[in-house]
Amino acid sequence: GNIVVINIPQNKKAFLIDMKKVFSLNISTNILLQNINLLPYIIVENIHMSKAQKLTNKTKYPECYYFYK
Repeated sequence: GNIVVINIPQNKKAFLIDMKKVFSLNISTNILLQNINLLPYIIVENIHMSKAQKLTNKTKYPECYYFYK
């Protein structure tokens, strides 16, 4: 399945930093900032549900993510 961003918290900068760290994203913050404004936004593709849950639970904003098959 995929992990999708469905909501952006008020502190967008902290959210992006946390997202890049937890999901090990190799994308510039500027590009991520541009793309994140177009919700829903897929940040991880082809991931197992259990791994997706572990990762989203490690974030400071787990309510902002959704897993779908």
